[in-house]
Amino acid sequence: MHSGAHQSIAGICVRGRWPRRAALAVLLAVAGAATAGAPEQAQAGSAATDVSPVGADLADLSLEQLLDVRVSTASRFEQSASDAPSAVRVITAEEIRAFGWRTLADALGSLPGLFSSYDRGYTYLGARGFLRPSDYGSRFLLLVDGHRLNEPIYEQATAGLEFPVGIELIERIEYVPGPGSSVFGSNAFFGVINVITRRGDDHRGAQAAVEAGSNGRRGFSARYGLSGAGGDLLIAASAIDVDGDDLYFPEFDTPETNNGVAVGLDHERVRRLFLKAERGAFGLSLVHSSREKGTPTAAYLQSFNDPRSRESDEWSLLGAHYRARPSATTETAAHVLFGAYDYRGAFAYGAPTDGLSRDIGRARWIGVGAHAVTTALAGHKLVFGVDAQFDMKRDQYSYDESPYESYLADERHALRAGVLIQDQVALREDLLLNAGVRFDHDSVSGGNFSPRVALIQRWSPDATLKLIHGSAYRSPNAYELYYHSGDVEEDGSQLANPALGPERIRSSEIVWSQQLGARTQWQASVYRYRISGLITQVVANQQDSGPLIFENFDRANATGIELSGDHRWRGGASLRASYGYARVKDGGSETPINSPRHAAALNLIVPLADDRLLAGLEARYLGSRDAEYGPVDAYTLANLTLTWRLPVPGLELQGSVYNLFDERYADPAGPSFVQNAIEQDGRTFLLRATYGF
Repeated sequence: MHSGAHQSIAGICVRGRWPRRAALAVLLAVAGAATAGAPEQAQAGSAATDVSPVGADLADLSLEQLLDVRVSTASRFEQSASDAPSAVRVITAEEIRAFGWRTLADALGSLPGLFSSYDRGYTYLGARGFLRPSDYGSRFLLLVDGHRLNEPIYEQATAGLEFPVGIELIERIEYVPGPGSSVFGSNAFFGVINVITRRGDDHRGAQAAVEAGSNGRRGFSARYGLSGAGGDLLIAASAIDVDGDDLYFPEFDTPETNNGVAVGLDHERVRRLFLKAERGAFGLSLVHSSREKGTPTAAYLQSFNDPRSRESDEWSLLGAHYRARPSATTETAAHVLFGAYDYRGAFAYGAPTDGLSRDIGRARWIGVGAHAVTTALAGHKLVFGVDAQFDMKRDQYSYDESPYESYLADERHALRAGVLIQDQVALREDLLLNAGVRFDHDSVSGGNFSPRVALIQRWSPDATLKLIHGSAYRSPNAYELYYHSGDVEEDGSQLANPALGPERIRSSEIVWSQQLGARTQWQASVYRYRISGLITQVVANQQDSGPLIFENFDRANATGIELSGDHRWRGGASLRASYGYARVKDGGSETPINSPRHAAALNLIVPLADDRLLAGLEARYLGSRDAEYGPVDAYTLANLTLTWRLPVPGLELQGSVYNLFDERYADPAGPSFVQNAIEQDGRTFLLRATYGF
């Protein structure tokens, strides 16, 4: 019925080649200018340091300090990134500020191998050429200050404005690519993302910010921090409203459906509250957020251009932790988290006078964990840990309002627990062996062992070689297992599948890191992974049409490389470049949907005007991808952000232009959409003013 519409968008493409070439030419020219001007900038030695691309301190760090970044996520203890059993990467608060990133996905997209997709409802993360449309990012484990954020129903790794913490509150992001179940259990499939938030010491006093931009975007945020002998406290609140633009979808271009124009339905409303307190060994955190998003795409065969269609998410997270050092050789830590998540979906079918169909998801859970790190045994660094999570509610409801008819009233609870042991052994002064295994048991998929082993060779003072092998798993979530809706014979409806099993991945990787000169570092990795039991949403009984169902239907394997390089000049300018190649094949030796073979990023920061003006310029390239009904073309985007510290004490202005050359591009849609691809925003602007008291 929609074959003609599908053909019209199957090959959606960019607006010719000129914008892409122009973007690359401009970026290369600016990069060259920065490279040429950096030494003079360093010699100028301006005393003004209150605007810095990577923090005032980083501009003058020694080589050892600059390159020996400390991380804590890869092994559950603090270590040098060069000693971590992964090609771990770090994003700093200074980079977030310099590039004007608005979401977690914006920031993560600057790293090798990571990309995202947006369907005008949610933002989804992909890694190393793999992203199932509409999978809610459940193959990543997302942590906030070490607390698990993936909720029990959809197990989302939220990355857009639906992420419950404002990006301005992030101190650093640690990304650990590759299987991480040996440390964290389920969902650490493609990687672990740990968002480490700021402290009161980072924001002493009060600060307020206002913003306004394209598509009717406006926002406000305020925070207050204090730190002293009595402890550390940060309180913050923010609000964002987006009116959204009218959107055209050629699949609905008929007089009966407003000629394919969805009017005023791309709106979004976000409210957030954050508190973080520390006193001695104890810490407490509170996160609350609510988000409502209009649905302009008419997914799940909804009525097109009906303003009643919308989805909302509400998060409440209360966490506490305790850290102690009972002896000179042992450190211990314990944490507890209470989480609440509510999803509400309003779906319009039929005439505007007909009642709505509603979906509700309600999750309540409590998680606890403890681990100890000891060096009591000479030459060894041992980690022992235990984690447990009790899902008190994993409830899902689906019903029609008028006349009332219930399709789903599924109320469940679940329990998961895991134990881990890990050892970092110094085989020689220049050779480390990091080996660990974790056993998890949950009430859905039973028991799962997850091992990881890494051999880390300090080849020279400037070079490190890592050989890494590990496996991970992901248990099916409540949505995949138990959700069903509508007529079981109807297109667009969904069937439950309680027989789903876990999906598993085995991965091998070689990583080489090299320092070149005083302020340059590059890293290369070659990897291969195999996925079995892949959970995939397909048409039931392998028919051409009919209801959808999740099945352990598929397998996938991939080989790829990732290259990245970083350079910093003493004057504060910095350049990061990365490239990733991934060749992914499913069980039938075909390229999966939404699998880009090539991805590249370039990020340049240049301080100007005696360091009072900061320019952040970035470009991103994502290769072509297949979608449900045809290919989606490659694209190149360029973004520019200028940050100006005014002579008025405490006042800063920032202006950003996203999609600088107004590139036309799209992301593949999922199986619940009529569209083959969802077109993304053209050129947009955002202005922000911040004042610190």
